Amino acid sequence: MKQTMITPDLLLGDVVSLFPPATRTFNALDIDYCCQGQRPLSAALAEKDLDTEAFTADLNQAYADYKTRTDHPVDPTTLSNEDLIQLILDLHHAPERLLLHDLDELINKIMVVHFEHDERLLKDLHRQFALLKMDLEEHFADEERVLFPAILSGSDTSAIKALIEDLEQDHDAAGDILKAIKALTNGYQPPAYACPTFVVTYKKLQALTEDIFLHIHKENSVLFPRFA
Repeated sequence: MKQTMITPDLLLGDVVSLFPPATRTFNALDIDYCCQGQRPLSAALAEKDLDTEAFTADLNQAYADYKTRTDHPVDPTTLSNEDLIQLILDLHHAPERLLLHDLDELINKIMVVHFEHDERLLKDLHRQFALLKMDLEEHFADEERVLFPAILSGSDTSAIKALIEDLEQDHDAAGDILKAIKALTNGYQPPAYACPTFVVTYKKLQALTEDIFLHIHKENSVLFPRFA
């Protein structure tokens, strides 16, 4: 039966599955619901020194309003493995590849144009993004060529579990890079000298980060636990 309320002991990943718009609040508070989606909501709130009772009450009010709407996104927990994998490919792998391509050009461009404004920031951002791009492209290949075919072919669960353990480590590494990029960019706030291209770069970085967090959530909290 579908849970009717969000409680402090509910896991972060389950909160997001139940109430997807909660990601906006979690992102704003830097609460990691993807790589650390197996933590209870109460633990995450305590870490941020937030009032658990008040926060949960506000979240439940927003959830109650959400349930009255008719335009809910697809609930990934209701999908078969095949449909969930296709959703991940269509909704996350494909758009993220496009964002990585766009950002590769944009970050190089602003590094050259604005080099004298802040050499250290731009070099650090360039390096962190290059690492993220390399890791994600290899991760996508591992999922598309190894893990997903193994799941769809009904391979031995123990073999799938071993693959998942490696991929979860990739998720942790990507999450750390994304957090470093957010800190470098001051929460994606462009500096005073930023040109329109600089502003677009930060917006696309934020969009990529938020999409990757949702992507990891669907795998870590929905798909992967099916093979635990």
